[in-house]
Parts: sequence; C-alpha cells; structure tokens
Amino acid sequence: GVTLGGDRSKGTLVDVGLSQNVLVEQIVEQGKRVTVAMGTNRDLTPACVRKVVPQSSPSEEMGSYWGYKVRYASNLSGVINDSPYKVLLVRLL
Repeated sequence: GVTLGGDRSKGTLVDVGLSQNVLVEQIVEQGKRVTVAMGTNRDLTPACVRKVVPQSSPSEEMGSYWGYKVRYASNLSGVINDSPYKVLLVRLL
C-alpha cells in the first residue's frame, strides 16, 4: 500500500487498493510504499488496526510472489555484471 498520513496519535492510514483505506499502528511518513499484514479479518473499519511488515514477509512466510525490485544500471554490461543474483550466460554460436 501507499501511506496517506492521518491522525498521528492513532497510526497511519494506508491505501491498500481496497474500498477503504486501512489504519496501521506504526507512524510512517506520507507517500511511502509499505507491505501491510491484513490477516483473515475482512473488517476494514478504523477499529481494526493492521501492522506494517517487512516486504519479504509474504514470500518468506507463505511462498507468495510479492512484486519485483528495480535497480539502476548505467549500461547493459552493468545489468549483468552488477547483478545481486547469479546470472548464467549462454553464448550462442
């Protein structure tokens, strides 16, 4: 979701793409991208406070795909040479 701000004494409102924004208990700067643990409770009222969790939580805890990461490369060789992942290159003749 994207943080919207709100009443800082209660937490931060977050737009998670549903019919209503949700309230998280943490105070987070407006305009930040966050991952919110929604649980199984479908209650979207402000009385049901959620938590911001690490971006890796859905992947690690449930094995779910949870988006991608983008990085800047100054040139094409930098895409491969500076990759944090092992890259297998196959040269076709």
